[in-house]
Amino acid sequence: MRSGSRSAGGVIGRCVLLLSVGVLCVLPYVVLVWLSCGSGWEWPRLVPLRLDGVAWQRAFSGSNGRAAWQGAGLSLAVAVCSTVWGLLISRCWSESGSGRFRVLLYLPLLTSPAIAAGCLFDLMARIQLAGSWLGVFLVQSVYGTSFAAVLFAGVREPSSWRREQLVRTLGGGDVAVWRHVVLPDVRGLLPLCLFQTALLSWLDYGLTTVVGGGRVQTLTMRLFSQIREGGVSQAAASSLLLTVPALVALLLLRWRDEGAVMTTGGPGLTGGLRRELERM
Repeated sequence: MRSGSRSAGGVIGRCVLLLSVGVLCVLPYVVLVWLSCGSGWEWPRLVPLRLDGVAWQRAFSGSNGRAAWQGAGLSLAVAVCSTVWGLLISRCWSESGSGRFRVLLYLPLLTSPAIAAGCLFDLMARIQLAGSWLGVFLVQSVYGTSFAAVLFAGVREPSSWRREQLVRTLGGGDVAVWRHVVLPDVRGLLPLCLFQTALLSWLDYGLTTVVGGGRVQTLTMRLFSQIREGGVSQAAASSLLLTVPALVALLLLRWRDEGAVMTTGGPGLTGGLRRELERM
């Protein structure tokens, strides 16, 4: 009798815990949606004077809309270039096997973005790239490329070397090696790397602030400006827009994970990534 009551109490406790965690995770988004749909907030009122959705109309127009589209374009460019550069660098790393080269790849990840931006600002100013989109793109790509190189470097296995030697023995060149060996090895990590490097650029504030010098306006920059100006509704709408790419990426990766498990019985993308990181 007591064991049955204890098991029932344990189930109820777990349900309460899961419900509490779910509420804590969802509540901030509910508050942001509520704040973004109203206008005319006055202290100490807890409800807006009007529910008109003006903040959402402004979110896709004017300077806020331009900042969102420009930031999305910058994120896409950083993601593609960082993934390509990281894949090429990781291959050079795996072929050389140098420990010093590995330390250099980890160095950007161990450095604070704000400190690194302050150190690189003088260089960008000397080559007249400070306060430009190109300068921000280059600095963000340093971090994105470092992440991509470290991620792809853990994929190389002894079987990859044997397959590469087999392709070259059969008369294949570098293009054949990339087509039949390198790309199949990293195919599962490509979406993850693209999403992660894109989010790195999309949510960046420190690098854009220092190197951009206030001239490069992204949605993150607009969000902090709206907070300083007291635009509660507009800041809430911008915050929700900033979270959309991360949520979409999470759902897509989850969907890809489930598809991999259902079709191949394998560990999926996140399971494969966990296995690769443990191997590193």
